[in-house]
Amino acid sequence: MDRKIERKRFDRKKIGIILTILFVVTVLVILLVRSNRITTTIDISKAKTGEVRYGDFQEIVLVNGSAEPISTVLVDAREGGVIQRIEKEEGELVKAGDVLLVLSNEAVMLDFMQRETQIVEQINNLRNTRIALYQNQRRTEDQLIDFQNQLQLATRRFKVDSGLYLTQAISQQQYFESKTNYGYLQQKVKTEKIRIDEDLTYQKLQIGRIDASISMMERNLAIIKKKLENLAIVAPKSGQLNSFNHEIGSALTRNETIGRIDDPDGFLIQANVDQHYLPRINQGQSAFVKSGNREYPMVVNKIFPTINQGQFRIDLHFEQLDSLPNNLRRGQNFQVFIETSAQKMANMVPRGSFYQSSGGQYVYVVDRASGTAAKRQVQLGAQNPDYYEVLSGLDEGEEILISSYDAYKDNETIYIN
Repeated sequence: MDRKIERKRFDRKKIGIILTILFVVTVLVILLVRSNRITTTIDISKAKTGEVRYGDFQEIVLVNGSAEPISTVLVDAREGGVIQRIEKEEGELVKAGDVLLVLSNEAVMLDFMQRETQIVEQINNLRNTRIALYQNQRRTEDQLIDFQNQLQLATRRFKVDSGLYLTQAISQQQYFESKTNYGYLQQKVKTEKIRIDEDLTYQKLQIGRIDASISMMERNLAIIKKKLENLAIVAPKSGQLNSFNHEIGSALTRNETIGRIDDPDGFLIQANVDQHYLPRINQGQSAFVKSGNREYPMVVNKIFPTINQGQFRIDLHFEQLDSLPNNLRRGQNFQVFIETSAQKMANMVPRGSFYQSSGGQYVYVVDRASGTAAKRQVQLGAQNPDYYEVLSGLDEGEEILISSYDAYKDNETIYIN
């Protein structure tokens, strides 16, 4: 027997729920799409715009730099001590040899007096030895003269006695004594002459050694005196005295750096450049800095390839050393414009904060006729302080927004009024 199947009453209800959900989803999708297309309106008069132009373009890297003297000499306290007198002040122009400050050091003074006494005593002893050598030489020479005189007398007596002995006027004993004395004095004079020659050779050697020792001790004494002179600290070169802040009575340690002397007429600029530009910065590359209403040409003189916190350092010299910015001082800051390419013809857009918002990947192109600005993908290349180079995506004469996109960068199109 057939059974009658009844329809479930809730089928319509399920269908209604499903339709409702589909409707809501459709509305949300439509609203989302519309919100992505047009959700923002801006006042074009308050926004910054720029026009794409075609003309001469040169890539210039803008970095911050500071002035540093080309030549700098550090001033050290070779001997420590307490500052007794200050002769020069910070920022003053000094000449080589000028006394900067004077120290007092009792230990150095006492050591000097003790060592000076010892050295002077040793020098005096050596000089006395030299005098004794000369005196000994004089005695030997006097003895030679005496023996030569005696030999003359003995020679004469021997000649007389020889004649008298032949005539048997004197005895053989007298003749023998006269002959012996004559021979003795001959040998004595000969021996004294040899002794004098040997003494002179030895004396010259000894006196040479004594004089060398005295000279060495005098040099040592001069060095010890120099330590006293070091208590008066002098300028090692002429220039401007900087980093020289001291007070009377303060103590300085040995070899402590107490100041710096800068060449006031020669300066260079030190700048830190992003590591991205390391392959494109070369020695001899042109650059310039601005001071007042004037540009000062410079050249890259030295490149330090070591990367520190994503940057490397360069030194730039002024091309005209006789023409520097007025009142140039150590540490004075400048914006340095480094020319990293030659001039060429290209499309370009003015610089603006839009680059930070878009990363240079897109721009909003203004269409005043339709009252909208549409997002467009672009490719930007090199840059200088005024423009970005346009590689693709924009044509000459088009207008874009160059102010920040942070408020509407997710929108494809925005209204302008």
